[in-house]
Amino acid sequence: MQVKEIELSLDIIESHFKMDEDLLNIYHIEAGNGYKQCALRTFEDLKNTTFPTFKFYGVYEDEKMVGFFGTEEYIYVNTIFVNPSYRKSEYMKAFYKCLTSIVGDNYITALYKKNTRAIQFYIKNNGKVITDLEDYVVIQIGE
Repeated sequence: MQVKEIELSLDIIESHFKMDEDLLNIYHIEAGNGYKQCALRTFEDLKNTTFPTFKFYGVYEDEKMVGFFGTEEYIYVNTIFVNPSYRKSEYMKAFYKCLTSIVGDNYITALYKKNTRAIQFYIKNNGKVITDLEDYVVIQIGE
């Protein structure tokens, strides 16, 4: 897999989100409102980030985009998505390697509590909840 910086795009987010029924119906903050609303919410949240260092990356297997992630300040991952058909161990390891090639092994991420799937993934992979608020948690990965 390869990672490259790309322009933030609503079309990219929509085309990926519509493949993930669980995200759209359970885990997204806008769950139940359809893929367009979920994608628009994510796009707007990313577009309105308060950090001027926001960067958006596509992860590719050959020429096919298999997911994306966004970072701020190189230590904060503020969005991550992997195409459901690539959520197998070998692909996830390769995707994670692409992510850590940008942010390193130590980073933080914030997740809405509704996104239990992602929270469980990070905790299973040595993440620690460092802040637990009403609607979201902040997780530290690494030291």
